[in-house]
Amino acid sequence: MPDFKKHHFVPQFYLRGFSLDASSVGSFQVRNRIFIPRASIRGQCQRSFLYGKDSGVENILGELETEIAPFLKELAKAKRFTWPSSSYVKLLTYLHFQIYRTPKSGEAMDAMATMLMREAFREGPGIPTEVSANIDRASLKSGNPTLHSMSLSAGMTPLLFDLEPRLLANESSVEFITSDCPVVKFNQWCQDIKFMGVTGLASRGLQIIFPINPRLLLLLFDPDTYSVGGRGSGILTVNSSFEVEGLNALQLTGCENSIYFTGNSDTYESICRMPMQWFEEAKKSVVFQTAKEDGSKHNKLFVYYDQIVGRLGIQSIKIRGNMRNVDEMTRGKMTRPLAERYARELRGKADLPDPSTLGNKRFSVVKTQRGFSG
Repeated sequence: MPDFKKHHFVPQFYLRGFSLDASSVGSFQVRNRIFIPRASIRGQCQRSFLYGKDSGVENILGELETEIAPFLKELAKAKRFTWPSSSYVKLLTYLHFQIYRTPKSGEAMDAMATMLMREAFREGPGIPTEVSANIDRASLKSGNPTLHSMSLSAGMTPLLFDLEPRLLANESSVEFITSDCPVVKFNQWCQDIKFMGVTGLASRGLQIIFPINPRLLLLLFDPDTYSVGGRGSGILTVNSSFEVEGLNALQLTGCENSIYFTGNSDTYESICRMPMQWFEEAKKSVVFQTAKEDGSKHNKLFVYYDQIVGRLGIQSIKIRGNMRNVDEMTRGKMTRPLAERYARELRGKADLPDPSTLGNKRFSVVKTQRGFSG
């Protein structure tokens, strides 16, 4: 029998940072718009045997959480944020796995696999007519989709090393909120691009948003694309409730259902004003695209996460002048230099093709499908 049946995909220590009594937290259920003033932290963000029937993965994650918890407390008290450090590298590892350890991430992996399978069996030599005619009724389900999601992303933490950190100190009347998928990937530079994925870990312009507590948020950003205030101390003060609300609203693009906060009345009113349509749009965030290369008879298949068009609206975050005039098609294809070097190393070990060879080719979209209910 396993040591622990209930596997938490958002740590309890983290949710306590948004609690007034260390045992309960305000919970806003987005699907049915219900507010629970004091939801037990112990019962939040957990599933039975989420990482398998043994407790191995849960124990490894628990060890990482034990190391990260005091570092986050130090950040909350810090007057100055220094990096890099060994603790900071562990924090990046924690954030990376937090992205991929949720049930929603696992479901998205299944959605991608299902789309690829359906297209592969839709047409082609040797595919029986009865199979292709009914292929949209078929689905692929991993025995443990969340563990599959984590295993596919393992080893990718170094892709975050070139992102520059900034702590955002909230001095407005509205508190920072968090959710059951607290780490948000965003790309302000590519926020209007809808025809390709722009929030991959290697993407140029990537931003990662992680609320630490109601008054502190960690922002990671591509320093070649953005200029962000607070460079000297590593801390940027946010006085505008409008700017805080913009950051909070991005939690809707990733959460499965639950928003968490202290229960503060101004914050609750702010949550009720958030663009709830972003939550609905995020349910169709996995995009499967069939495209034909110009001059070729064969189709190519692309699967990616579609970024919900949000707006940060933080005046101290500015796009660098040399990046403003880059056209949208080029923006979507660009990756960061560190990511390119890391990818070359991986390709050398696995003898993989170089995806950058797609950069100068032109494709015509044949069909676009959206999936993933969330």
